Amino acid sequence: MTKLSNEQIRGVMFETLKEFASFCSTHHLRYYLAYGTLLGAVRHKGFIPWDDDIDVMMPEEDFLKMLSLYKSGDYELVDCYKALDLLLPMGRLYDTHTYGVRPGRRERERGIHIDIYLMYGSPDKATLDLKKYYKKYNYYVHRLHFWRLCGIKLSTWHVSDKWNPLLRIARHYSMKYIKFYQKHPFGEGHHTLVTSDFRFYKTSSLEKTAELPFEDGIFCAPYDYDEWLTVRYKDYMQLPPLSEQKPRHTSTYYQID
Repeated sequence: MTKLSNEQIRGVMFETLKEFASFCSTHHLRYYLAYGTLLGAVRHKGFIPWDDDIDVMMPEEDFLKMLSLYKSGDYELVDCYKALDLLLPMGRLYDTHTYGVRPGRRERERGIHIDIYLMYGSPDKATLDLKKYYKKYNYYVHRLHFWRLCGIKLSTWHVSDKWNPLLRIARHYSMKYIKFYQKHPFGEGHHTLVTSDFRFYKTSSLEKTAELPFEDGIFCAPYDYDEWLTVRYKDYMQLPPLSEQKPRHTSTYYQID
């Protein structure tokens, strides 16, 4: 096994993104760069210098089509039903020639990957109803993250995720959370929700697709990416303080020889 440098990890992530985008183009599936990856494309024309992941988003119906069609010996596509550590309605595309190890853990985990967040609609109702909607969301997601955090702490004692009772409780809330989202398919209502936050994005910004450079490739993005980035980051062209310019993930990755 060969330990990979940060530059090598980014290289594998980028190749995974290209594989994902190529498959979506071939099969006419909708996807968009998201979060730090979208911000990186707009502000840096590639990776944010301190970022260490790649995020995309796609309507759930397109993801389910991809899940049913995708076959590869070099990559593995999983959803939150197959991968026990994915507690949100989302997927990941993994490079199968690498594996990761988290700090304090002995067991291997799947390798370098890109995150695929799912997109849903939202109800167009009065503000009071949206507050109720948000309150219910918070009920599930706060309990999910609380039990997941407790489960991760237990994992440092080398309890397998499969048998970790606290992660199993988090999984229970995760399933409720997923059903909560699935009540409103993508395109319903005038706003879109993405499964990693609770911000309302205008669905009209997706009526067309922008193509943005990211490293040496061109990828799909929301047509009105300014609206998306402003909702998510506000003054997104302003760099954060140096104290916040740090990677968020701590896994070490290895090449399978």
